[in-house]
Amino acid sequence: MPDFDLDLRYGLEREGAFRAVLEADTVEVKSDRQAVQTGNLFLEYARIAGSDPSLVEPSGLHASSADVWAYEWAPGCWLVVPTAMLRAVVAAEGHRHVWGGDGGRARGVLVSLTRLIAAIRSEVSHGTS
Repeated sequence: MPDFDLDLRYGLEREGAFRAVLEADTVEVKSDRQAVQTGNLFLEYARIAGSDPSLVEPSGLHASSADVWAYEWAPGCWLVVPTAMLRAVVAAEGHRHVWGGDGGRARGVLVSLTRLIAAIRSEVSHGTS
């Protein structure tokens, strides 16, 4: 039964780590109502400033001071990611940039949930975030 003790200790450590995420000083909470149907998340990084569509200002990931982003991609299903890691994913090449959200006033990238998980795995394995 020695593995039980190790597994229990590891489990308790991870519970503490999850609590720390939930209690982070700053958490940006987002919900994407279409993600469960499309398989994509819309990650906003800019928006039209005021009434002039030619004026675009940083928003979302490019303006957030949050430590962590919590994304509801289906009712009651959340993806919680450190902001720096999410920024690295958005900065990567190959994403589709679109206007959406808030009446089409927000600019962002569409990232498939599958690709997002793969990018997070890559970031973690390379220790870059």
